[in-house]
Amino acid sequence: MNKRTLIGPLGRFNAAIRWLAARTHHLETKLLWRFPPQPVWHDHFSDQYWEMAYRRTSHWLGRGVFSRMVLKPGGSVLELCCGDGLLFETFFSTSAATVLAVDSDVAAIGHARRFNAAPGVEYRVHDILGGLPSGHFDNIVWAGSLAYFTEAEIVTILRAAVVSLGATAILSGPTVASNLAVPAL
Repeated sequence: MNKRTLIGPLGRFNAAIRWLAARTHHLETKLLWRFPPQPVWHDHFSDQYWEMAYRRTSHWLGRGVFSRMVLKPGGSVLELCCGDGLLFETFFSTSAATVLAVDSDVAAIGHARRFNAAPGVEYRVHDILGGLPSGHFDNIVWAGSLAYFTEAEIVTILRAAVVSLGATAILSGPTVASNLAVPAL
């Protein structure tokens, strides 16, 4: 048997698997987001298999791409509210020396450990409302979850982040648009 006799059927099989994965991820996304209660995190593979492939949207990648651009190579990174861990595993773990990703949701951390494990990445259940994990970090990434906190909670978390960041460290991460005015720290 030569390579050519395998490539055609294998290509068709892979196309069928991609089609099926897109449809099941689309269904999962609909079930999660259209009916209450809505989740506070989700599996970003649904974005990869459905949003990007069929809706031709890639906005969800911006959170990882733009924060990756300011990471200090070989530095230490703390990600707040990491959710499923895809951003950390895909964008941050290959640049940072030490990586700590935290979320208060036990299911999110379990999912991250199972599907987005990477060398040097530690996923930890931690509620940032009780303070940030101890240590100093070269980068803190807080991407996409500010909408789940009150103005007072955001100020408290940002003050804790300032303490955890070194003099030349960077806090990064986009969030949804808001008219919230955060007072000076």
